[in-house]
Amino acid sequence: MRSINSLVVLCLATLSFSCTPKEEEGEKHYAPLKNPTKFNLEQVEFSSQVNLTWQDNCDNEVGYDVYVKPAKGEVKKIASLPADANSYEIKDELKQGQTYSIGIQAISGGPMLSSQVIYKEIALFDYSLLPVAELSSEVEYTPTSALLNFTLGKSKSYPEKSWGLCWSSDHTPTIEDAHAHGPKTTTVRLYQAIPNTGIEYGKAYKVRAYTVTEKGVTYSNEVEIKLENEPEAISFNWKEIKFDNMPKDIEVYKTEDNLNGRPFNAWYAIADVTKGNVEFRMEFSATAKTLEEFYTDENYVMTNAGYFNMKTGVTGDFHVSEGVISPSTGMPTLRGTFGVDKNQKPSAVWAARDSENVTYYYDSPMMNIEGKATYDAVSADYPTQSHSWNPYYAMSAGPLLVKNGKVVTDVTMEDGKFVRNYEIIASDIFTNSSITPDRTAVGYTEDGKIILLVCDGRITASKGASIVEIAQIMKGLGCVGAVNFDGGGSTAMTVLGTRQNSLLSNTSGGTENRAVGSVMGFYKKK
Repeated sequence: MRSINSLVVLCLATLSFSCTPKEEEGEKHYAPLKNPTKFNLEQVEFSSQVNLTWQDNCDNEVGYDVYVKPAKGEVKKIASLPADANSYEIKDELKQGQTYSIGIQAISGGPMLSSQVIYKEIALFDYSLLPVAELSSEVEYTPTSALLNFTLGKSKSYPEKSWGLCWSSDHTPTIEDAHAHGPKTTTVRLYQAIPNTGIEYGKAYKVRAYTVTEKGVTYSNEVEIKLENEPEAISFNWKEIKFDNMPKDIEVYKTEDNLNGRPFNAWYAIADVTKGNVEFRMEFSATAKTLEEFYTDENYVMTNAGYFNMKTGVTGDFHVSEGVISPSTGMPTLRGTFGVDKNQKPSAVWAARDSENVTYYYDSPMMNIEGKATYDAVSADYPTQSHSWNPYYAMSAGPLLVKNGKVVTDVTMEDGKFVRNYEIIASDIFTNSSITPDRTAVGYTEDGKIILLVCDGRITASKGASIVEIAQIMKGLGCVGAVNFDGGGSTAMTVLGTRQNSLLSNTSGGTENRAVGSVMGFYKKK
């Protein structure tokens, strides 16, 4: 009888690939079943399971056999599969850290020979070598965040590339779910807060710490969190002020209601800038000017805007005018930013620029916690995933007050420090109810209307508002996003060029009409 190899050559020469018998001098010769091809092995992460796939090249096999041979050991058949099979999962027979040869063979049920056993080698990685974080069950809550802490595992061979927290309300979380990268490893124990921008009040979430290495992502134990006691909105009895020659798209209101037992005077203007003849603009000056000096007949309502150098009048923070981003001073963290795109769609985001002057925009803050957590420089996906935005007018100030309809500013104190001052705002701006200066804020409603608000402070008639109170007031006006801007002596509002808030700067009767570096307001549409 001829050899198998001779038969294969004969079949190829006669273009007979059907594995059917050939007759020669009264004898029947059968080609073997075709070998399976495209044989692939893949280890499942963090397990010893190996998934096999191959291409089935015959129509007349009765099944497939699977073989395993350890690096030091005998071949063992571990499975017999039905005809037309093209995949298999080896779940229990293998061990991490070991090397195996795994084979697959098409089996004949008739006179034809079975295929060759096709072997492929795989070295299983030992995932126990990777660092695994340990998440403490202790959770510290504030009105706007849940603070957790964890330690990182150690591995000299596979050091961590990044780390952080991931969470989900309905399943065991991974970094495919909501997550945020963690702070620098300046201490053995890392502290990381999850803000209310990423979780809903009254809903339980499962949280795990993760560690990213070159070989995969490891996860800690699971801890449950639940944020309660959402900061409430503050509402007043607002009275509309009528002005001649004011477009119907703009309304102006004033209140003299008490604020938490204190006298309080405030004004706000609201405009629909998505239609009609009104638009929102920001203006920036190389030298400081009063609002009256900024005023032109194109302006309907104007307030002061961002922080500036009191000596030079220069606005150093990130800002955009008519789509052009101006050079700005780098900040150590993300800052609350308000703006509109070319279609006058408003947004309130956190923004920062990297060392290459690339600007990134985020929907969550960088969770700096004084004495516990500091972060590295921003990038496209650090501390969270950034998103695209093309502002036409925009400016950073801060802190961001309202996001997604929730108050995000938090004046929790420890040892006399505001430990949730994520934007690292100056202490004369980031205040609790014991210090309540004049304020300027801007926000927008669900339907895209923009609100400009100012309040008097530090005078007998009006004691001003804390940073959280101004956030609660903006929420009470229906804002889903809002940002605090420069306040104190800079706070001012003009309507049709006439000052609305008081020029008094203190209870002794002193007055001030401060020149500022930038303004924002409602203008005639260009």
